This record gives sequence, C-alpha cells and structure tokens, in this order.
Amino acid sequence: MRHLALLFLLLFALAMTVEARKKKTKSICSGMFVNRNLANQRCRAACKRKKNRPQGYCKVKRGRPCCMCRRPGRKNRGGKTN
Repeated sequence: MRHLALLFLLLFALAMTVEARKKKTKSICSGMFVNRNLANQRCRAACKRKKNRPQGYCKVKRGRPCCMCRRPGRKNRGGKTN
C-alpha cells in the first residue's frame, strides 16, 4: 500500500512538472497586448537560444499569440517571377 501511494505521488509530481513546462513555453508572447516591446524582446531571445535565429517577433495565430522565428535577409516574395 505504501508503494502504491508513493507511485501515485511521483506520477502526480511528474504531471505537474510537464504542465508547468508547457505553460512556460507558451507564455513567451502572452503579454504582447500589454507590453508589445517586452514580448518581442523575449521572443527574440528565445529564438537566439533555441533556433539560432536572431530575428523573432510575436504574432497572433488562430487567436493566440505565438513567437515566430526567422532568418535575417529572408523576405516573402509571394511567387516566383522569371
């Protein structure tokens, strides 16, 4: 019985840790409507750390703010023109 209770507590702690980690990665741009500059700075820092891309900005996708990373010098050309 003691082992079962210990296992339950261990699984509960693991689930809480995973949930906190998910929340932390989603909340990079959560304050973009309050302070846009601070949110963009946090996004750029995350892009530098994780993807080695120096440019990043917050954008609303599907109703939720998210961090978009991009390489410098890349532009959307729309379509190929010859």
